[in-house]
Parts: sequence; C-alpha cells; structure tokens
Amino acid sequence: MNQTRETRLPLLTTLTGATLLGVAGLHAYWGRGGVWPGHDTVSLGRKVFPNPPRHLPSPAACFAVTGALTFTTVALVTAHRPGPWQPLSQRICQLAGATLLARGGLGFTLPALTQANPEFRRLNTAIYSPLCLALGSALLASRNPCRGASPR
Repeated sequence: MNQTRETRLPLLTTLTGATLLGVAGLHAYWGRGGVWPGHDTVSLGRKVFPNPPRHLPSPAACFAVTGALTFTTVALVTAHRPGPWQPLSQRICQLAGATLLARGGLGFTLPALTQANPEFRRLNTAIYSPLCLALGSALLASRNPCRGASPR
C-alpha cells in the first residue's frame, strides 16, 4: 500500500498507540477474570496495588480503564489528521499525557507508592512509573503534530 507523507503516522505515535492498546487489552483481560501477572487474585492484587484490596476492582472498572485507554489511542491518531476534530484530540492527548506524567512522577515520590508492599514497589519502580512517564511524554509530544501540515 502506497502511503503519502501526510497519511503515515510518526513512529512515536505508532509505538505509543500500540502500547496504550496493549495496556487496554491487559485491563480487558483482567475484566474477564484474568490473573496474570499473578497466579490467583491475591497474588495479582499484590502485584498491581500498593496495598492489596480485599477484592479486586469490578469488571466494569477494568473495562472503564480499557475504554479510556482506547479512547486516548483514538485521540492520539486523530490528533495527527488535519480536520475539525484535531483540536479536541490534541487536548485529550494533553490531558491524558499530564495525567500519566503525574502518575509516573508520583510513583517515585509518593510514600503510599514508594513504601508499598515489596512486590508492587519493585514492579512500580521498574515498569509502572517509567511506563507512565514514557507514555505521558509521548502524548504531550503529540499535542501539536500537524503544525505546518497542508490541508487536504
């Protein structure tokens, strides 16, 4: 398929979108009752919550996160397409990016997260917070992707 420069998404956008959809898929998996990276609900809770709850979030809560991440991915892609939706898409990317940057930064500084159970603390320091910082930065970098792009 021959794509022109105007229709090809930048590599950063493609990687960010794919990562957001991967995390969305993981939340959908949890919403369907999956327990990875744990082996049961208790071990999953220890890995994904600083202070494991007695009960994991409801499927509806997991699917709400899935929807939010998917919506953000759509906004990211449409932020790269000139049109009437572009300003709104860019704002959504800014809001999601700022939210993820805040979560990533707080993951290294907030006592509730830095003094959490050892399993969560290890994963938070190695994966969760750095991933939030990377995704947040990528979303903010996408805030004005079409500057200078010629309208179709």
